[in-house]
Amino acid sequence: MSWKVVFGHISANNETYSYKEFCLDYEKRGVSTLLSLKGEFSFALFDPNTKSYFCARDPLGVKPLYYTKVNEKYHFSSTIEDLLKLPSVHNIPNLDAMKSMLSQRRVNYEETMYKNIYRLPPGHFMIVEEAQEHIERYWFPEKIKIDYSISEEEAVQKFKKLFAEAIESRITNLKETAFEVSGGLDSSSVVSFLSQKDYTSILDSYSMDFQALPCDESRYVNRILDKYPLNHQKIQVDKLDYSEEYSLKNLYVMSPNWPITLTFAMSLPMLYKMKQDGKKVVITGQGGDHIFTGSLFVLYDLFRRFKWISLYHELKHHTKPWLKIKSYIIKPLLGERLTKYILVTMGKTKSNLLLNDVEYIEDLSYKIGITNPIIRNELDMVTSAGYSTMMDSCLFHCAEGYYDIEFRHPFFDKELVEFALSLPPEMKYKNKTIKWILRKAMDGILPDKIRERKDKAEFSEVIIQQIDAIDLDTLLKDPYIVKLGLIEQSLIDKYRKEYEEKTSRYIVFLWTIINMEYWYRYNFEKETLEGI
Repeated sequence: MSWKVVFGHISANNETYSYKEFCLDYEKRGVSTLLSLKGEFSFALFDPNTKSYFCARDPLGVKPLYYTKVNEKYHFSSTIEDLLKLPSVHNIPNLDAMKSMLSQRRVNYEETMYKNIYRLPPGHFMIVEEAQEHIERYWFPEKIKIDYSISEEEAVQKFKKLFAEAIESRITNLKETAFEVSGGLDSSSVVSFLSQKDYTSILDSYSMDFQALPCDESRYVNRILDKYPLNHQKIQVDKLDYSEEYSLKNLYVMSPNWPITLTFAMSLPMLYKMKQDGKKVVITGQGGDHIFTGSLFVLYDLFRRFKWISLYHELKHHTKPWLKIKSYIIKPLLGERLTKYILVTMGKTKSNLLLNDVEYIEDLSYKIGITNPIIRNELDMVTSAGYSTMMDSCLFHCAEGYYDIEFRHPFFDKELVEFALSLPPEMKYKNKTIKWILRKAMDGILPDKIRERKDKAEFSEVIIQQIDAIDLDTLLKDPYIVKLGLIEQSLIDKYRKEYEEKTSRYIVFLWTIINMEYWYRYNFEKETLEGI
């Protein structure tokens, strides 16, 4: 084969892994070669001899891969924007995706917000021959067996080994590397763990300083600084100008192709400072919530394994144990269909953001028939449609293009994720405490104030600041999302009223509505944004 690179990024063992080397390996071992790649990747290769394409994306979907087919010809890119610039590609909204994003804040694995522009799901490869595509999974995390024989001490030691490899393999030039420190357990673990190493250079770390806002975590960041000699900078972000410099207009210039369902404006001053300092890579704590949080379904797992004593001790930590038994033992034992039937009969079904005419997007765990709730929960954290949508629509990709900074996430390392999936559930959730094994591993490394914390920063106040800077009367008075039949005006008015009366339980609902309307106008009715 004489493959030619259409686009892509391949990294292995912190060294440049050439496409020529990959193609030679692929010819010998086939698709299994993808599993030997370290780090994150997405690429499209073309063989001019057979006129065929081979495309693949890393198991966790850190690197994006988009494609379109026009007149029997395929185009590939790491950005939707590049595809939309092609004269043969028409800019048409995907109304089904808009509706599911409004109601479920996610879209189907293969879809985007545009008709005829698709994405390759994480952990998949695609072969295109004679204008026909074949898409298949190559990563099967559901096949990972839970190792109930492993001890906590063994798990701690294995975690430390994998964590060290995951961090160090993502650092190519320490002077060009920035470390994001939020004060949370995950990002703090990264810099604290690495600071134990004998580096000749002090780590350059950055954090957002929210001053008096409820989400400020400076008190935790300060504990890191007291323990380790980081070259740290705090970037003040408590009073950003959301009407001008950080307005939705400017945010969508940076990230035009997905609605902004997760706010990221407060990160931009920090990224700008990193760029000024010559940083090319940002190491984050993203992924810790996904792979080590665990869930209350540990109760079901202990019950089915006849671990009565462990189950009793776990329930003792809950104030209303019967409610936990009902939700996390009895319901799973009854099964999903019977539980749903009982809830419908009792009139206790949950309502969506929209009306009940939205097709539910099935996660991978449902598609492949996983019924064990503890396994399904763990899989969904790294394979669900919501996870996939979040990875493709998040800040990382637009920031990489806008600031020329690459985000790298040690917690999304494939080997570390597979290890987390193999752990007994009680090593992730124990004594009403999430991330149990991570906390155990960080004993003596992470300041106890952080290692033992149970709370987590919540950014609704930042979203409120952004919403307050928007002319909602104009934006939502006669919205296109109503004209298109995606949502009823009465529901928009309901969420607006709750917001104005400060009775909103989930401010993210209104934020999603606002951004869906703004995204549509920005891409298809831009002239209507004047004055908003």
